[in-house]
Amino acid sequence: GTHNEFFKFKNLFIRDNFGAYRFNSLDNFAAGLAQQFDYSFSATADPRQAAVFSVHQFGFYAGDLWRAGSRFTVNYGLRVDIPTFPDTPHANPASVANFGYRTDITPTAKMWSPRAGFNWDIAGDSKQQLRGGAGVFSGRPPYVWISNEFGNTGVDFTRIGASFNANNKIPFVADPKNQPRVVTGASAGTFTNEIDLIDPDFKYPQLLRASLGYDRDLGFWGVIATVEGLYGKTLEDIDYKNLNFVPSGNVRVSDGRPIMARKVSSLSDVIFLTNTTKGNSWTVSGKLERPFRNGLAFSASYLYGRAKSVNDGGSDQAASNFANNYVPGNPNLAPLTESRFSPRHRVNLAVDYEWKLPRRISLLAAAYYNGQSGRPYTFLFLSDVNGDSKTADDLVFVPASADQVLVSNGTFAQLDAYINSDPGLSKYRGQIIPRNGARGPWTNQLDVSSSVGVPIGTRKIEFRADVLNFLNLLNKKWGLIDFASFNDLAPIGVSIDPASGKYVYNLTTINSPTYLKFSRDDLRSRWQAAFTVRVRF
Repeated sequence: GTHNEFFKFKNLFIRDNFGAYRFNSLDNFAAGLAQQFDYSFSATADPRQAAVFSVHQFGFYAGDLWRAGSRFTVNYGLRVDIPTFPDTPHANPASVANFGYRTDITPTAKMWSPRAGFNWDIAGDSKQQLRGGAGVFSGRPPYVWISNEFGNTGVDFTRIGASFNANNKIPFVADPKNQPRVVTGASAGTFTNEIDLIDPDFKYPQLLRASLGYDRDLGFWGVIATVEGLYGKTLEDIDYKNLNFVPSGNVRVSDGRPIMARKVSSLSDVIFLTNTTKGNSWTVSGKLERPFRNGLAFSASYLYGRAKSVNDGGSDQAASNFANNYVPGNPNLAPLTESRFSPRHRVNLAVDYEWKLPRRISLLAAAYYNGQSGRPYTFLFLSDVNGDSKTADDLVFVPASADQVLVSNGTFAQLDAYINSDPGLSKYRGQIIPRNGARGPWTNQLDVSSSVGVPIGTRKIEFRADVLNFLNLLNKKWGLIDFASFNDLAPIGVSIDPASGKYVYNLTTINSPTYLKFSRDDLRSRWQAAFTVRVRF
């Protein structure tokens, strides 16, 4: 067979097109004097310069089912996907001159995906089976990642800006259509033209996945037991680098992380989309299940899994995918760490029961419980300590002793107590905490449902009540879902002591009586009820 897809995209996105200002105090805000300013506008005759491009993706596949015996079958096949780009971005000679990469190229890689699976009826009585398979699976990326290369060639837009500096006094202009194209009142930090590049050999995401499962009818109550394992190995995944930042040769005293320096001072970010082969995931699970029979169905399952990645790619902008990938040092050498989608523990319980009442009236009750490990998160410095111009991508150094750092607005004993209160911090004493090295609180949710069906002639009227997060209805302290916003916490301010070169940890936030460590998912932490009436024909 063949599967072909034809796309055409138009992405009009001009970051900071109305001007973006940042103030460090209410007094400066009232005076209209900003400490940071960013503004982007079209450098072409079209003020609404959009990224416009097409993609043709051709796919071909062949497969077969082989019955090797009365109890053993094999599925196998091969697929190839061939993406092509009829359009190319505009050329920017400065990119080639400074970094050796052209802007006017698109991916050309083919993706081959062989796969095979089997099913074995072990005893020939359909009471137990062994099943599994392995294969390569490919998928297209979000094409907004490709549109970055069409929209940010460095020649389609002009970007001006002044990095945050407390001494800047940049006049605020309220008219969004007439923002200044020359930064006035800024002491330093004006640069232009972000460039987004794509590796000429860039490949679409590709994964090697294998599974093995065993199912058995236990011979009582119709219960089926299942044990299953799933493993995945990254073959090709995304990785972002900023080619305009290189190690300066200097390092931080406290933790030895390198300090980056801008390669070309007239350019801001030069974001390079490429591939990594690092990454893996695995899960093991067990399940007991009774399919609906004689008015009863139930299931109980447990899963444990881990996943590791280099970049989880949670944004639509190249600069954001680079900047939001938290790093312990050189941002162009992001290590393999726990993924934000790593599941750890998960428990599911479900039960349905139906009573048959007189006059063909039926009563159905059901409950579903989900309990799982909290979301991964990490701790960040809300400052640029590695010199890559990003203020929220540097992972925290966790001191092991008082002589490694300095403390302001508090004591080291208070910092030490805060570290000890979080397992994700305390186990990395004397180290930089890895990305997603901590976990949020365990979450519990119980949903219940009941319905009454009343027959009227050939029809039936169903009265139904559903309650989501039933635990919170029983007790307002139950069923709460707390998490770290954006998968990170940055409660400890940091600066550099000029005399010793050590970090100075500001404890104002964590010592505040109003400090809350986690955010609460307000809607999912509340119980909700729905009552419905339905007529069945």
